[in-house]
Amino acid sequence: MIDVDGRATTASLRQLRSALIRAALDTQLVTLAETEKHAKSTTLWKDRTGWTRAHISSGTASLSSGWVVAAGFASRFLENGTPPHDIVAKNGGMLRFEIAGTVFFRRMVHHPGTAERPFMQQARDHGQQVADYAAEHFAAQAIQAHR
Repeated sequence: MIDVDGRATTASLRQLRSALIRAALDTQLVTLAETEKHAKSTTLWKDRTGWTRAHISSGTASLSSGWVVAAGFASRFLENGTPPHDIVAKNGGMLRFEIAGTVFFRRMVHHPGTAERPFMQQARDHGQQVADYAAEHFAAQAIQAHR
């Protein structure tokens, strides 16, 4: 009869499991940070106030999920664009704007709309690439450390 003691193997597998969970967490943290950084560094639009970039943030919901959000008021208009629309002055007032050095006043103007600038979509795509590479890197480190 051969007696096999699996306690050492079980202990080793528990250590590997812990290391792989840590690798998953490291992957998530790196991915969220890089995705947020990518969204904030976009050149698809020019800052006027810095509000939109300042309101891009990320966080974790659980070990396996997180989020990156652009919470600034204009974010959705930048991401999705806007259709043509009229802009009407409030309370019977006037709109003031300047074109080529000439000042104009109007009660209403027709805005031609804006093209979409999908900075969050681009950040998500970049984040997915980071996640793929980071998962491979951190998992390989975990396995290598437990050989």
